Parts: sequence; structure tokens; C-alpha cells
Amino acid sequence: MDQTGPVRREGFLGSEAVSALLNDPGGFDPASVLTLAGEHYGPVHGHSTQALLLRPGQALARLLPKTARGGFLLDLGPSGWRSEWGGLLLFQGAEGRVQGYRPVPGALTLFPASAAPMISLIAPQGRNRASILGWWN
Repeated sequence: MDQTGPVRREGFLGSEAVSALLNDPGGFDPASVLTLAGEHYGPVHGHSTQALLLRPGQALARLLPKTARGGFLLDLGPSGWRSEWGGLLLFQGAEGRVQGYRPVPGALTLFPASAAPMISLIAPQGRNRASILGWWN
């Protein structure tokens, strides 16, 4: 699993599905995501999900618990995110290189826990960043 880096799929969910999840994040069924995860990272045993909302001035240094083998982040909004607002999903790669993605509603990112995922600080002029975070053991 450590050999495979993050896998990003923009447009994983359409705008109507994103709107529905913003209204009821508890209605999310991670089965389709976990099927994709298994394709890239091997068998998935046990999983957890949670709604994630970060506001301007917030960041998340560690996305996954220490027991996780991998995870996913499903971006829900807002649309039109500007990179200078921060809130980027970042991964630490080889030789200290950093790879990052700005939030795009409906985008799904799968990643191994070894990629040390984090979300950068959202600037004061930024917006709230809504996502569903999941992980598996």
C-alpha cells in the first residue's frame, strides 16, 4: 500500500448528490468508495466516516487515526474555491515534496495513511470547507 500514492477523481458525485449530502451528511453510504479503495490499496476491513467542516482560521494537521491503513476525503463545497484561501488537502511525498489539491465539490481523493494527509490553514478571507472524511483499517 505504501507504494501507491493519492488517487483523485473529480466529478465522483454530481452537483445534485453533493447538495443532498450537504443537507444530510448522515445519509452517506461509503460502500462505493470502499470498493474503489480496494481496487487501489487492497482489501478493506472495517471503516469509519465523519462529516468534516473547517472554517477560516482552522486547519487539520492529522486527518487519520494512527490505526488507519488508508482514507478518503469527499469534497462537498463550496464551489469556486481559490487556492490562495488555503484549505488544501496536502500529502507529504518523497524527499519532503508536497502534493496538494484544492476543494472541488464532488471530488473524491483516496490515499494511504503513510502519505501523512493534512488540510492547510484556511485564510481569514476563505470560506467554510465541507467534506466527508473516511478511513479503513
